Amino acid sequence: MISLLLIVWMETTVSTPHCSLIIYLAKDADLLKTFMRDLRSFFGKFPVNYEVIAIVEKGAKLSLQAITEESALSSEKERIVIKQNTKKLGRAKSLIRGLSEATAPAMLIVNAEMASPLGDVFKLWQHLITEEQVDITWGNRYSKKDSPFMTSASPRVRTEHFFNNIMRSKEPEAIQDPLCEVLAIKKTAWQKIYHEISLGAVRGWYLSPALQRCPSFHKLNVIEVPIFDSGAMSHSYSTWIERWHLMRQANAQSDSAEKTQTPNV
Repeated sequence: MISLLLIVWMETTVSTPHCSLIIYLAKDADLLKTFMRDLRSFFGKFPVNYEVIAIVEKGAKLSLQAITEESALSSEKERIVIKQNTKKLGRAKSLIRGLSEATAPAMLIVNAEMASPLGDVFKLWQHLITEEQVDITWGNRYSKKDSPFMTSASPRVRTEHFFNNIMRSKEPEAIQDPLCEVLAIKKTAWQKIYHEISLGAVRGWYLSPALQRCPSFHKLNVIEVPIFDSGAMSHSYSTWIERWHLMRQANAQSDSAEKTQTPNV
């Protein structure tokens, strides 16, 4: 349930968006109508002004048309900002662009296929804005009871299980679900880590590894929140391409760790 304190805060800050939702669109035109219908139905229950920052991949004409049509249906509490890439960036770099375009004090990364229900996603945002000391709320699909994520045969989920194990083995005390892309971040926290992201090293679908490589990320207060994952996979997701990108990142992380070790004399 949404807290009384949160309702009071939202009702006293009606002139600006309370929440920015960042979404990457490529081959998602057939999902947008349902996504926006569910989003509007969900936020219609609360006094929340929100903006949707839609980053549309170059050449994604159907998705651009679909989100443009949805923007014409926006209510007073909803603002849709549409930005189309002038060259193909991929999801991770597109999300960086979207986070930088957002104007709300708290930002959420969402996906059109809604593998995680809006109720769970909203909990991340609620924790973020009601707990002053928290900078980032990160989804943890391993701690959600009865989640299909644990047994799904989805190529996306199998890829994430495999590389999550690799990433956790390198940093056991770090994020327990490092490839979970359902996260909320305060604008102030984003401004601290944005300039530390090596854009040249960002590839493909996943933004989360790039965030975790930023020195300032490890100085921020990050909490993990249980979140459901149905195993649904975006039409824009390419399993083998993403496995290749993740393998390269894992190798680069290992090489970096070796270089920082002091040699024995």
